[in-house]
Amino acid sequence: MQRAAPVHIGALPPYPPPLEAALSTTKLRVQCEGSVEQVLAKVSELYVANQDAERKNRRDRWIGGLLVVVGFFAILIIIGVIILPFGIWLLVRKREGDIEDRQLETVSGLLTALGAELRPGRPVQLQADLRSYEQSNATSAGGAQQYEHWWLHLTFTVMDGTGVALDIVQHVKRKTRRKRKYTQQTDRIIEVITVRLRPPGGQVFGAASQRRWQQQAVGPLTLRRAQVEPRSARFVFATPPNVRTNHRYRTTNLSHQVNSRTALLAVTGAYRMVKGASPKS
Repeated sequence: MQRAAPVHIGALPPYPPPLEAALSTTKLRVQCEGSVEQVLAKVSELYVANQDAERKNRRDRWIGGLLVVVGFFAILIIIGVIILPFGIWLLVRKREGDIEDRQLETVSGLLTALGAELRPGRPVQLQADLRSYEQSNATSAGGAQQYEHWWLHLTFTVMDGTGVALDIVQHVKRKTRRKRKYTQQTDRIIEVITVRLRPPGGQVFGAASQRRWQQQAVGPLTLRRAQVEPRSARFVFATPPNVRTNHRYRTTNLSHQVNSRTALLAVTGAYRMVKGASPKS
């Protein structure tokens, strides 16, 4: 049988590099492998630690605010000089371990929804960098800062033997404007979901490798690129832009962030397309 040539609708981004070996020992970088139950237990452990960090952050802000008020009125005496900077430090301090709840929900919700579809005896691998994208290395282009933060890599095998690898990367473009009395900072955030599929042993993605792919909507996501070969497939989805603006009156529109529902749409959409069905069916 003649090998089908790969078809694609655009260049694919490079595969994100693996997280460093020390990842599994930090609070915000996680690496684990095991059964679905074991991975969900790890996510639950992170959730409990996150709730504790959020509680301590609220306590620190309350104490910090109180100390700032006391220090302001006591500034003329020595104790005020000590209290005021300490109170400001507590107000701005953020404890390590405070994680976005939706990141944990993405992992736990997806694995829970797929639980009955996962092949018994095959491990689930989780790698996650749960830090803020602001802690990633920034680059400058056209007067704006840009961040590329790979925060999730998840692999598993579904019941028919198809291997699935899911990656989520945040692409952020930050523009800063200096106003008369304040500085306005606007972040435009697009999350890219890459789904890679591997057919069961001894099988190929036959008809799908002959198909011409078009950009199309899959729920709130857009299929940007696709590449299907007989022994592998990769689908790249993107969210609509999310906007976070910081100025005197903080405004945020993050309604299009990835969650377990959109991650599930990407996985099931990619699976249906290589099987020859509509991603929306």
